[in-house]
Parts: sequence; C-alpha cells; structure tokens
Amino acid sequence: MRSRGLGVIVLGLVCLQGCASEPVRTADTGSQAAKTSAATNAEILLNKIKADKKLLVASNMNLTDGEAAKFWPLYDEYQKNLDQINKRLGRTITDYAEAFKNGPVPNSTAANLLDEALAVEDAEVALKQSYAQQLSHVLPEAKVARYLQIETKIRSLLKYELAREIPLVY
Repeated sequence: MRSRGLGVIVLGLVCLQGCASEPVRTADTGSQAAKTSAATNAEILLNKIKADKKLLVASNMNLTDGEAAKFWPLYDEYQKNLDQINKRLGRTITDYAEAFKNGPVPNSTAANLLDEALAVEDAEVALKQSYAQQLSHVLPEAKVARYLQIETKIRSLLKYELAREIPLVY
C-alpha cells in the first residue's frame, strides 16, 4: 500500500478535525461571510480527502470490472455510515475538550465520555463486521481482507494522531 498517500489522507482528516473545532478568526468574528467561507473550505478539503481515499483504495484493490460494479456501491454506503461514526466521535472529542478546558474533569463527566467513546468503538466494529459480511458476497475473501486492512490502517493512523493530540484526563 502506498503509505505516502495514506499519510496525506490522515493528515487531511486530522487537519479537518482541527479546522472544524477551531473558531473562525477574523477582525469581525461574527462575520457570517467568514464563517461560510471556512465551512466551504472545510467541505472542499473533506471532498478532496474522500476522493484521495477512494483513489488509494482503488489503486490497492485490483478489482475486476465485475467486482468493481458490486464493490463501489457498498464502499460508498460504508463510507456514509462511517461518516456518521466520525461525527459522533467528533462530538465526543468536542465534549471532552469543553470539559477539559474547565479544569479537572468531574468523575461523572469522565464516565459519560468514556461510555460514549466505547459506544463509538463498538459501533465502528459492528459496522465493519456488517460490511465484511456483505463484501464477502461480492468479493473473494482475500480482497475483503485487503479492503478491511486498508480501512484499518487509515483509521489507525487517524486514531494515533488524535491520541497524540488529545491530553489525558485529570
């Protein structure tokens, strides 16, 4: 797998997460035009990352035309569902950041955040299991395994970057 392409995708995802959580800084912070521009730029970046990820997957899957016709609709569906999990993870990170900036995180807040973080991980595993089964009906098992390896590598790099940036609870 081309690790350079994977690194660019992960860097973009981490950058996007940071961009989405940062307030827009302009002379007039209430400027709707600046906020709209930042949202548009984030959307453009996200679309570029998604296209790059799809290209990375395509270049590593070696699909026949028949396999591709069945794989890509499932891929798009999986990505849409994964996006919902990413948004849920993003909300959890935002909630943690809000709690963290106010000083020591209360035990009840930490427990709630932990429960949600574990629920997000469970949802991701359940999604992967569901699509592994669906993909096994349209691809040889080796290609299903390869695709899930690609997804796992991308997710692992993203999670590494998040873990590196998110401080420990105190």
